[in-house]
Amino acid sequence: MPAPLNAVVVSVLSLFCALAIAVYSAAEINIPVQRFLPNGVGIALGLLCLALILRFRDGFRRGLPVLLLIALLLLALPLFLESFNGVNRWVYLGPVSLQISAVVLPLLLYHSHRVGAEFPLLAVLPLIVASWLLFLQPDAGQSLALALASLPVLLRFKSQRTLMALGLLLAVPSVWVWRQEDPLFPVPEVEGVLYLILEIPRLGWPLCALAVTALLWPLVRTGLQRPLVQSFVLLIFGGIISATAGPLVNKVFPVPVLGAGISYVLGYFLMLALALLDEEQEQKIEASRA
Repeated sequence: MPAPLNAVVVSVLSLFCALAIAVYSAAEINIPVQRFLPNGVGIALGLLCLALILRFRDGFRRGLPVLLLIALLLLALPLFLESFNGVNRWVYLGPVSLQISAVVLPLLLYHSHRVGAEFPLLAVLPLIVASWLLFLQPDAGQSLALALASLPVLLRFKSQRTLMALGLLLAVPSVWVWRQEDPLFPVPEVEGVLYLILEIPRLGWPLCALAVTALLWPLVRTGLQRPLVQSFVLLIFGGIISATAGPLVNKVFPVPVLGAGISYVLGYFLMLALALLDEEQEQKIEASRA
C-alpha cells in the first residue's frame, strides 16, 4: 500500500476509535448519537481536502504565500462578524458554524516550518499576529495551543535575546487571555467530552488514554523527529490541556477532534495532509544531498 494511502487508512481508523469512545461516553448520559453527525461530515470533507492537497501538491506549495495571507484574513474575519455571547470565534456558512482557528493554525505552522530555515523571522511573525488575533476573539484554548506549537519554530533562533523577545511577543497574549472569563457555558459533548469519558465507570482513565493516543498516533508515525510534526502534536496537546485545565479556572474550551463538531476534524486532516507533504519534501532534500 502506498505510504500516503497507508497513513490515511491509519488516521481514519484511529479517528473512528477516538470518536467511538466519545460517542459511548455521551450515550452514557443519554446524549443522542446524532450530536456527532457533524464529525462524520468533517471526516468526509477532511478526506476530500487531503486528497486535493496531495493531488495538487506543487500548486499548493507555490501558492503558500497567498494561502498565508488568506489564512490570516480568515482568522481576523470573526472579529468583524456578529459576536456570540461576547466572543468572535466562528464563521457562519449557512447552518454550519466553523471555528476558523482550528483550520487556519495548521496552515500557519506549515508555512512557518517551510520558510523557517531561510527566513526565521518571517516564520515567526505570522504566528505572533495569529496569537494576538486569538487574544481579541478571545480564545484562550487555541492561544495556549498555538504558543506550545510555536516552540519548535522559535528554537531555530540561535540568538538567545531574539528567542526571548519573540517568545515574549507570543506568550503575552496567550497568558493575558487566560485572565479573562470565558462567557460561554460548557457543552458536555463538546468542551466537556474528556470529562465524560473519565466518568465512565472503571474504564474512564484507560479509555481516555486510548482516545488521546488514537488521535496522536497517525501524526506521530509520520515522523516525530520532524519539527512540523512536533508542532502539530503540541497543537493537539495544547487543546487537551485547555480542555482539562479550563474548568478548574472557570474556563472551557473545545477538545481537538473528540468533541462534537466539524471544525477540529477538518483541522486534523489538514494537519495530516501537511505532515505528509512535509515528509515528502524532506525526503527529496535528503535524496539531493546523497
